[in-house]
Formats: sequence, C-alpha cells, structure tokens
Amino acid sequence: MRIDTGSWLALPFIALILVGCPDEPKSVEVPEACVAAYKDALVEAADEDTVCDASFDAVGGEAEQFDALHAEVWTEPSEALLEACSDDVDVRVELLSDEQIFHVRCLLECDMSDPTGC
Repeated sequence: MRIDTGSWLALPFIALILVGCPDEPKSVEVPEACVAAYKDALVEAADEDTVCDASFDAVGGEAEQFDALHAEVWTEPSEALLEACSDDVDVRVELLSDEQIFHVRCLLECDMSDPTGC
C-alpha cells in the first residue's frame, strides 16, 4: 500500500479542521469605579508613595511588592471594593495588567505617570 505525497500534505489541514481553532482569550472590562476603589484599597494597605513605587516596579518587570499589595487588598476586600468590582476572579486578574496598573498610577498622580492616560 502506497500513500502519495499529497495525502501527507493534507493531514495537518485535516487535523486543524477536526480540532478547530482555539477560543479567543476572554476580555474583561474593568469599570472606572472599580479601578478607583482598587486604588483606594491599595492606599489603605500602604501609603501612596509605596503604591507608586511598587506599581512602577511592576510594569518594569519586578512585580513582587505590587503582587503582595494586590493579595493583601483581596484577602479581605472592603465592601466598597466588592461593590465596585464584584468578586469576579477575571476582574482581579485584569487589575494586574500593565494597562490597569498604569491607570492606578495615573489616578494617584505618581511621578512619571501620564495624566492623559486617565
């Protein structure tokens, strides 16, 4: 039994059709009130300078301190934070994105933040 070369070339395409395309990553919209409540909770957990420094380091790739503040805020979230953000894990994860960290920095008016990004 002999299989021609054309059959071998068709196998990857057949496999792709059978498996299908991967799902699009879930996009989460974080409400402005949520980011503001998150900023307030971070400032309650530490002072503004600490939050600004930690967020600057986080977008620079050294997120340990910011991650610790994030964990502290969500370990026992305030009612205001839960009301503004819900208890949605996807929202919590999105708040760790560079875009949202920049937004927090902007709201806090940290040094080197872009006020046009608010």
